[in-house]
Amino acid sequence: MDSTGLIHVQLTRAQRDAVFEEIAFAFECAASLPLMLEHGSHSLADRVDARELIWQLRVALRLLEQLGWQDKGNRDGYVLEVDEEVDQFAAGIERYALVALRDNSEGLVAHSDEVSAKVRRLIDADLDALGAARAVRDAFEFARAGVRLERGP
Repeated sequence: MDSTGLIHVQLTRAQRDAVFEEIAFAFECAASLPLMLEHGSHSLADRVDARELIWQLRVALRLLEQLGWQDKGNRDGYVLEVDEEVDQFAAGIERYALVALRDNSEGLVAHSDEVSAKVRRLIDADLDALGAARAVRDAFEFARAGVRLERGP
C-alpha cells in the first residue's frame, strides 16, 4: 500500500497478457447479453448472469485503462492498482486457471508428443494466469492485513 492508501502490484508482461486474455473472454461473453435480456423476464439465472457479466465488464474496463488495450504487452512490467473488485476479478482468474491447469495437465499424459507440445504451451499460459491472479490477490491480502495491524491496539 502506498502513502495514498492505494494497493499496487507489479505484473510481468506474461502475467499482464494472461489478465488481458481473461478481459477478452469477458468481452466475448458480452455477446450473450441480448439473449439474457430476452430471457431475463422468465429466468432469474439469466438476470443473475447478466449482472455478473456487467460487473466483470466494468472491472475489465478499469483494468484495460491500467494495462493498455493492446492484445500483447510492450513493456517488461505493469503496475496495477488493486481494490476489492480487482481482487474478486483475480479470484475468478485463479479459479479458471486452476481448473484449466488440472485439465491440461491430465491431457499432457494422454497425448502424442506433437499434441503434448501444444498442451505444454496451454499449461504455460495457465501458469501465467495463475501467477497474475495470485500476485494480485496476495498484494491485496497483504495490504488488507497491514491496515488491520495499523488499526489494532
